Amino acid sequence: MQIRSWCCVLAVAAYFWGAVISASAQETIVPSPSLSVSGAVAIPGEWSVMRFETEFPREIKKVSYKLKDKKHSARCIPLWSLLQKAQFKPSDPSRKNPNLALVVTAVGGDGYIAAFSFGELSPEYGKRTIYIALDRDDKPLPGGTVELLVLTDGKSSRYVHDVRKLILTDTTPVR
Repeated sequence: MQIRSWCCVLAVAAYFWGAVISASAQETIVPSPSLSVSGAVAIPGEWSVMRFETEFPREIKKVSYKLKDKKHSARCIPLWSLLQKAQFKPSDPSRKNPNLALVVTAVGGDGYIAAFSFGELSPEYGKRTIYIALDRDDKPLPGGTVELLVLTDGKSSRYVHDVRKLILTDTTPVR
């Protein structure tokens, strides 16, 4: 009878140990949060902090900024670099300056939205550098994704935290 009891105890322990191992394995395969680039682009895609670090190592630079009256620093890449990598795809490339009809909408994990025109982002027109921050003060960002920093704005209203989507929209009217 004692052997049977030990077998039951071992079977129950093995069951729970298997559940713990299974739960641990599932945690390790969960993908990290990412930024989705879509819309009027030739190359849509998902971007994690690791992918930014891998594909833009030479463009990462340290940027200082203020947020809620507190000084911070972040490793950043220009938003323009990511947009060029995605390759703009205007609906009517035969129009004069077709890219000027493009709008970039950034959507945060909480649903917060900020929009930017192609003209203000382009080095040929507005020359405004908007940054994709990969961290803050050498620590991962809350939410695990990235945030947009618009250092040239008077207020930080277009800073988007936990950016989940960048959607390029062509506003060209249908003829």
